Amino acid sequence: MYDDFISKIDIVDIISDYTGLKRQGNEYIGLCPFHNEKTPSFHVSRDKQTYYCFGCKKGGNVITFIRSKEGLDFFDSLRYLADKTGLELPEKGGQRSNKKAEIINRTIEMNTVAAQFFYQNLKAGRGKEALEYLKKRQINPSTVKRFGLGFAPDSWDLLVKYLVTKGYKENEILTAGLGLRTKKETIIDRFRNRLMFPIFDVRGNVIAFGGRVLDDQLPKYMNSPETPSYRKKDNLYALNYARKSEQNNIVIVEGYMDAISLYQAGIDNVVASLGTALTERQALLLKRYTKNVIICYDADLAGQTAALKGMDVLADKGCNVKVITIPSGKDPDDYIKSEGAGAFRKLMDKADPLVEYKVKVYKKHCDMSTTAGQVEFLNLIAGALAKIDNRVEVEMYGKKIAHDYGISLEAILSEVYKNEKVYKTKDTGKLQVEAPTTMETKNDSADIERRLLILLAMDNDYIPEFNAKEGDTFFEDNDHLLIYKEMKKNYRNKKTVRPSSLMQMLDEDKAALFAQVLQNTHFESKELVGKAIDEMIMKNRLSKTEKRYNEVLVAMSNTSDDEKRKELKDEFTRLNRELKNLKR
Repeated sequence: MYDDFISKIDIVDIISDYTGLKRQGNEYIGLCPFHNEKTPSFHVSRDKQTYYCFGCKKGGNVITFIRSKEGLDFFDSLRYLADKTGLELPEKGGQRSNKKAEIINRTIEMNTVAAQFFYQNLKAGRGKEALEYLKKRQINPSTVKRFGLGFAPDSWDLLVKYLVTKGYKENEILTAGLGLRTKKETIIDRFRNRLMFPIFDVRGNVIAFGGRVLDDQLPKYMNSPETPSYRKKDNLYALNYARKSEQNNIVIVEGYMDAISLYQAGIDNVVASLGTALTERQALLLKRYTKNVIICYDADLAGQTAALKGMDVLADKGCNVKVITIPSGKDPDDYIKSEGAGAFRKLMDKADPLVEYKVKVYKKHCDMSTTAGQVEFLNLIAGALAKIDNRVEVEMYGKKIAHDYGISLEAILSEVYKNEKVYKTKDTGKLQVEAPTTMETKNDSADIERRLLILLAMDNDYIPEFNAKEGDTFFEDNDHLLIYKEMKKNYRNKKTVRPSSLMQMLDEDKAALFAQVLQNTHFESKELVGKAIDEMIMKNRLSKTEKRYNEVLVAMSNTSDDEKRKELKDEFTRLNRELKNLKR
């Protein structure tokens, strides 16, 4: 139902707010807003309402663009575009009326029921051990309630049985990541004998869980798998609280307990990165609420490495980044309990800016008493400074580093600007575009299926003809099959399916693959579309026949059964004949 709304939005106008675009033929090109580049490789098509970058391989429609750039989910992206364009957002059937959204809603609803189940277990007798653990970690009852902490009993299927009594089906429990299927085809609880941490999205919906063991078992932490409601790279633990803070910055820590302990101590502007390296989507999500981000990871080598990576991701997205170094190698949880909130706030005030933290870390890891160590240090520092756009800032840092470490300023700046010729070329007033190098794609069934779906979306009138020739059996990829079924349904209901609409039914990576195919697909007449569809049908038949041909060939060499060998030989002969006919 949102296709009509999206079709009224000009993708060129929207993307022009993020990067300069110049017309070239039927398309617009510019520098990619997703990665740093000197020569434009980012293409936008007004006719197709899609974009694709031949450099970083990102692509999609206007929704995927806003989701990537602003860190929003599908529905918030729609609202963002409605506010930006002044168009009225349709609300027919509720915000989550399509099938995918219904599954998301159902999963969130089930997670909420599970969270209540875990919380009640914690308060009941079977949660005694978990309560004692929380008491030992100095987490008070009000904080337990605030974060919805709970306990998963040491039982094989207590939660599964409870969810079934609430009307949820076994396949839904598996989809939500709350159950596991055994070899005997029974469904058991994923989380058993663990302290449970519900994970909320920014609106406070329970989208997943983290579970911590209370003994020495491994893994120490178990998290929900990615589900329709949860992708860890798109979320941050406790952001639903941190976004309401009156502070003008946000502190990022590594673990659930770090975030909870800081929050309990009055540091309410804290989030945790869900056990993963900080991602671009998380950086964009943070930037919606503040540009000022302070990283406070553990003081060990792993923590330092994660901090360095996180700094670069945040800085690339335009955040002002600083890093807290906790004394004595403590983690944030230990430090806040031993020293208090006041001491932690002083650490926040003294946090190192991006370059200064990198200098400290690089100095530790380079042997400054040797020439080789000094050269390595210089190269690392130059790499850090080269990422700064402000040349005054680069020179100021360069002077300080030169003074502190006995390296000449000229040597530092020479290394920083060694590729100066790249951006000192004469401005001709015209965009110089490198010939785009297309992604190498095998002529496999997935690629053929993508091309076929795009062709059907370009001319929906071919859907009945294709369905009569091939239909559902054409598709091996389940996502592609679901898209095709949705296209058939829309066609029966006299609803148009556009090429850009396909990308709303896919995740970010698959949407980019569709965008790439669409970027290279140009047909000026209905007849040419029909011929291309017939070509995809023949290619698909050839691909499947070749695949089976190779399988039979291997099977023939591996069997000693004469009867089976004869069957395979007959099939091999038939397939060989089919291949010759298909290749004519």
